[in-house]
Amino acid sequence: MEPTVTLGSYYGAAIPRAFWAAWDWAFGQGLALTVLLGCGAVACAALYAVIRTLRRSHSWADAINSIRHAIADFLIGGIGAIVIVLMGLFLWFFINDAPKQLNESHLK
Repeated sequence: MEPTVTLGSYYGAAIPRAFWAAWDWAFGQGLALTVLLGCGAVACAALYAVIRTLRRSHSWADAINSIRHAIADFLIGGIGAIVIVLMGLFLWFFINDAPKQLNESHLK
C-alpha cells in the first residue's frame, strides 16, 4: 500500500524546493554577477557626476541629483527585474515539481 501524501504536506515541501531550485539556478546562471554589474554602473554614474561637477560643468546639487537618479533607476529597474524573474523561475520549478516527485516515487 502506497503512503498517502496530503496536499498540505506536499505544498509545505514543494514550495521551499521550488524556491531554492529557482534561487540556485539563477545564481548558477550569473545573477550575482548581474547585480554586481548594476552596482558598478551606479558607481560609474556617481563618479561621472562628480567629475562633471569638479570641471564646473554642473553644480553639486546637479551631481547629487544625478547620483540619486542612478540609484533609483538601479533599484526600480534592476531589483524589480530580478524579483520578476525569480518569481517566474519559482513558478516554473513549482509547476514541474509534481511530475518530478511522481517520477521519483515510481523509481523507488
